[in-house]
Amino acid sequence: MAEEGNEAAQLRLAIFYEEGKGVSQDYKEAAKWYLKAASQGKWAAQGRLAHLYEEGKGVDRDYKEAFKWYRLSAENGDAFGQLGFGRMYLNGTATLGDYCKAFEWFNKSADQGNAEAQFEIAQMYSKGKGMAADGVKALMWAKISTASGFDKTTNFQKEVISKLAPEQIEKAQTLANAWIEKHPITLSPPRTSVDKMALAAFIAIIAAAAFSRIKSKKIKSMKEKDGR
Repeated sequence: MAEEGNEAAQLRLAIFYEEGKGVSQDYKEAAKWYLKAASQGKWAAQGRLAHLYEEGKGVDRDYKEAFKWYRLSAENGDAFGQLGFGRMYLNGTATLGDYCKAFEWFNKSADQGNAEAQFEIAQMYSKGKGMAADGVKALMWAKISTASGFDKTTNFQKEVISKLAPEQIEKAQTLANAWIEKHPITLSPPRTSVDKMALAAFIAIIAAAAFSRIKSKKIKSMKEKDGR
């Protein structure tokens, strides 16, 4: 399926190579298959390919290429791409730093439930990047991020809480609860079940490719016999 141009299969195969699921981890192969899927407009592949360019994994580090693919992914509505694109603006990578644009893209990603984007917003409010510092909103977004499954906000929350009055802490929780009510949070399925599904899909892809090669050889052999 992947070899026949199916972009969904190409994306899955790339993920297996990037994460070492069922195969030896190989970033170069991952980049190859992400590029094939991304070139066909697969949003998730565009964002993941951008990340490889940003990190220099399987490809030469190239921030301009990372920016290009993050932009395509983000504009197509992919939450991971929006997160990455926001970080490019936040850090001024391959573009002029722009807190307003970073905040805009983090919000788009956060609205789709991306916990890391939600925490980025919390940090922007805490540090006053692009807006006046606001401890209540910083705590609100940190709590939302935690509820979405991000487990690295504990120390941040403690620091923010130490600077707030009890009524402000209560307000942050109320705001977080109200946001969550309007944006139902869907947690990812357990990692083990994801791995099992991914491995099953990988086996199916490899089996289909093997069957296709065997079939091609048989057809070639029959043609050669008929030609004698």
